[in-house]
Amino acid sequence: MQKSGQASLMAELYEQVENHYVNSYLLRLNDSWQVHVDAAPMWDATPVPAQRTFYATQVAPYRQKDQKICVIISDAMRYEVAEELLARVRGLDRYDAEIEPML
Repeated sequence: MQKSGQASLMAELYEQVENHYVNSYLLRLNDSWQVHVDAAPMWDATPVPAQRTFYATQVAPYRQKDQKICVIISDAMRYEVAEELLARVRGLDRYDAEIEPML
């Protein structure tokens, strides 16, 4: 639709497809996932560290040494984008960078 240059011709179909996707697929998927989340006795994904430990494990060691640290946190950044950013930072040959998941 976007590439056709004829968005108005496809608008009604686009809206129908989007509504079907959101209401028939995503809503059901979310509801099914929520059942498992609600039933879980605790939210854990060992060995992935918990977000509540972030400052103590990732930032405090640098601050205790009076070192500077830059942290980028994004729950919406795709892994591929993070990998590209990591490569660019490391390519500067002045800094070190890491990618680590947290829950």
